[in-house]
Amino acid sequence: MVEIQFLLVKPAPGTESRRARELRNSAARSHAARITHNRARQKKRDVREGEVDEGETFDCSCCHRVSPITTTDSNALSRWIETHGGGAISRRSFVRDPDHNAVSHRRFSLAGGAQDQNFLGMIVGQGKKDPFASYEGSQLPCRMLEVLEHAPNTAYEVVWPKMVQAEDTQLAVTKKSWRQAAVQYPFLFHCQVMGAAGAALSLCQDEGVAKYLSLKRLEHQMTAIKLIREELQLINSGMSEPSDELVMAILNLVTSSGDVNESPGEEVHPKSPLAQAQPVGRVKLNDTHLQAVHMLIRRKGGLRGLSSYALAYMIEVVDIYVAALRTSRPLYPWIHGPQDLVAKGKWTPDQHAEGLSKVLGSGLAVLAAVDVRIHRLYLEVCKITIALDQYHRGAEGRPSLADLVDARNKTQHGFSSLTPAKETDTGAFEVLYEICRLAGLIFCEMVILPLPYNSGVKPRLSRQLRTALETPSLRPLWKSTSHGELVMWVVFMGTIGATFTKSRAWYLQQLRGLVDDRQLDWDGFKTLMERFLWWDFVFEVPAARMWREMNATKL
Repeated sequence: MVEIQFLLVKPAPGTESRRARELRNSAARSHAARITHNRARQKKRDVREGEVDEGETFDCSCCHRVSPITTTDSNALSRWIETHGGGAISRRSFVRDPDHNAVSHRRFSLAGGAQDQNFLGMIVGQGKKDPFASYEGSQLPCRMLEVLEHAPNTAYEVVWPKMVQAEDTQLAVTKKSWRQAAVQYPFLFHCQVMGAAGAALSLCQDEGVAKYLSLKRLEHQMTAIKLIREELQLINSGMSEPSDELVMAILNLVTSSGDVNESPGEEVHPKSPLAQAQPVGRVKLNDTHLQAVHMLIRRKGGLRGLSSYALAYMIEVVDIYVAALRTSRPLYPWIHGPQDLVAKGKWTPDQHAEGLSKVLGSGLAVLAAVDVRIHRLYLEVCKITIALDQYHRGAEGRPSLADLVDARNKTQHGFSSLTPAKETDTGAFEVLYEICRLAGLIFCEMVILPLPYNSGVKPRLSRQLRTALETPSLRPLWKSTSHGELVMWVVFMGTIGATFTKSRAWYLQQLRGLVDDRQLDWDGFKTLMERFLWWDFVFEVPAARMWREMNATKL
């Protein structure tokens, strides 16, 4: 038998070639340089992520405005945790150094019980952060996860549910489907994150937080657009069909990818509580993305072809806002039927509401002879205004904000669907119909569907209204006993709509003449306006300002 033996021969010291030693040293230096560079880059990234807040979380209450019933000081960014060097009551947080495995200590001061609850909420609140990275959402920075999942104004729990009017059980199923779809469709996930950041950004009042949200929104927007383009290419090539998920993703681009549509400055009038009811209209809508949504809906056979995620209702809500912003007619019919809050047991008018209903709208009977449909819509707006007043007062029996929004959307859809008068329609009653349509839209924009002043809706409507009021055939109705008071209310609405515009002086002059003809004082004028459409909370301030201007200026 042949015996084979393997011998390991170790080279003698000093026998390694010079070239081999140089290559080995070079490889070691390259490895060390890569490690150092990666650590430096990670450190810079951590510093950038920490610009908004020193810790891993931030309080999104700075991005949350509430109705006047529960108004708090939302102008300041209230940190959940304030870091300082000690204190009588403090908790110790352990923070791992990214460059070393050492654990450092940081003290967080808790001034009271409310902050103590916030501290516990911060610890427990990150429970949905998946340590196994099972889908892309688990890798979001804690600050973005806060906006999407845990904050008081979260996208899944607050922002998007405002778009959907459904019972609690149905809404729970819908919210679950949103989360599941984000796991299955990456383009929808990135659109949801972008939409959450956009909704928070539109409400944010802190410059540092706004900067962070803007960067994150842009980052996820670019990724979402890239993935959506790939999906659209598959559809155009016939390899795929439009899905509800794709429609919902592009709808997020429509409502959340634009610039904030509101800038600080003097308000024309106090904001109605319905101003923050739904997260649409606070950003500039993207026309290109909107056209893509309409194209996909047509390919799916209309709104009834959308079967999931409460998507049909969300599309209608956006359609209503687009029509209001552009003073155009909605593209889709209202498919959800009427919403009588009293008949459905969702509102029980109190004594104050009953008294208000006897005054508000009492002068609208003259509209029945002008147009039956516009008369019915005015009466619906009266009911919504009275219900909104009871909600705003916090009185017992008031409707919920969600029910108010549902009734508002149906009525606003009806107002926006009214056909504008043609330029050739110059008859007195045809023009009267037009001025009532425009004045009603101004009231809706102020009370039931408030829009940012930057949108330009009020100035645009007031210009169109002035053109109609200057029609010669309408002039005899200005001082008539049957229609003169209605015309005065219309001019009053145009005067408020023309605030901060050149047409304001013209409106003030016309209104001054109408007031003088009837020899009205302030109380008499206000009483007369209340017989049509009026709400003290919104109209008291601009009407008083207008009255002072009329009496202080020689027109």
